[in-house]
Amino acid sequence: TYNATVTVTAANGTPYTATKQFTIAKANATCSVTGKNNLTYNGKEQDLVTSTKNGCTIYYRVGENGEWSTTVPKAKNAGTYGLADENHNSVGSAAAPKGSVSVTIAKKPLNAEMITIAPASKVFDDEPTRPEVTVSDMVDSTQCITVDDYEISGADVQEEVGDYTITVTAKEEGNYSGSAQKIWRITGASFGENDIAVTSCEADYDGKAHGINIELSGAAEGAKITYSETESGTYTATKPAYKNVKTTDGGAYT
Repeated sequence: TYNATVTVTAANGTPYTATKQFTIAKANATCSVTGKNNLTYNGKEQDLVTSTKNGCTIYYRVGENGEWSTTVPKAKNAGTYGLADENHNSVGSAAAPKGSVSVTIAKKPLNAEMITIAPASKVFDDEPTRPEVTVSDMVDSTQCITVDDYEISGADVQEEVGDYTITVTAKEEGNYSGSAQKIWRITGASFGENDIAVTSCEADYDGKAHGINIELSGAAEGAKITYSETESGTYTATKPAYKNVKTTDGGAYT
């Protein structure tokens, strides 16, 4: 409360004095703290709350045993964070009551773009190969994912032509969720016209087993050969051989 006095002097020199009392009321302090929604792990420290302050100072604490601080709380790893706030009025009115909020940083889903396989594919060469699998998630030049976030399955030593599924699965305690897959392929080799030479066998009965002869060269050298007595039969690495004279189909084994 303040007193203001005004003195006015009349034209004849007579002074007149008036005193008036007035009051400047205290401002109402307003503060609010709101937890952020839709946060997802991105490898960076993220603000957990938004706040508005008018005539007060806000103190924050993360967890029950955290230190009070005026710094807006941040967190990087996926998880749920319990926060408390306490508003202190800087203009003299009663302090606002304590508040609390829970904020979650969601795990980031794995995706196939994070998976790199080397070599990307392979042409069959009869050499067993284990594909090398790398998992990467770069955000603004920062590697966000670590080996503690995932495990790899299916990256085994392979030899046969075919498609092989490699799976990356998120660990429960990591910052990622779900799983992602990529196909690693071994393709058949392309042989030249003269890379495979098959020689038929014509023999008189001599009590011994006889069969065809196959010679590989060029791109076919080292290829695995399998045999079947019929086109739709079961193919194995055992070369068919025949001893007895055949009395049907013109005496020929095919």
